Amino acid sequence: KISVIDRWYKNKKYVQALARILAEDFNEKFTQEQKKTALIVFTAHSLPQSFVDKGDTYPYEIYNTAESVMEIIREKYNIQNPYRVVWQSRIGARWLSPSLSDSIKKLPTKGWENVIVSPLGFTSDHIETLHELDIEMVEDAENAGLKNVKRARSLNDHPDFIDALTDIADKHLNNG
Repeated sequence: KISVIDRWYKNKKYVQALARILAEDFNEKFTQEQKKTALIVFTAHSLPQSFVDKGDTYPYEIYNTAESVMEIIREKYNIQNPYRVVWQSRIGARWLSPSLSDSIKKLPTKGWENVIVSPLGFTSDHIETLHELDIEMVEDAENAGLKNVKRARSLNDHPDFIDALTDIADKHLNNG
């Protein structure tokens, strides 16, 4: 028998793993002074707007996960900073917006100097995190005059993420 685990954005252990990594990196990568004025940016792979128009729930799931992560880091880690959700890796017209690139370029004009980007829509490092975030985003930030942009780690093989995947699979197998 073949079964599919289609969604896990609401899994508490998954959200807690995302929150823990973001909070740890936020606290490690910014000084106390920088933390006071830092913006948290969640990024996920973009999607053609036509998919959303036909009922794809992916954007809702990303926004829901971002809000759940923020609830945890506000309550557990006392990080009260504002946040945004942006989209990356779009190709062609009419994809979800705002794009990561456009957002990063505009942040200095809105007074932001300190930004941490959490690759919420990417569970592991690959070309879209290693190149788009670590190289292209940094170049966009520097060219726009954004002084301090950092990237939170991806979940990769973090023990909390492995625990979440185990929980997700266990619930699926025992309730499926």
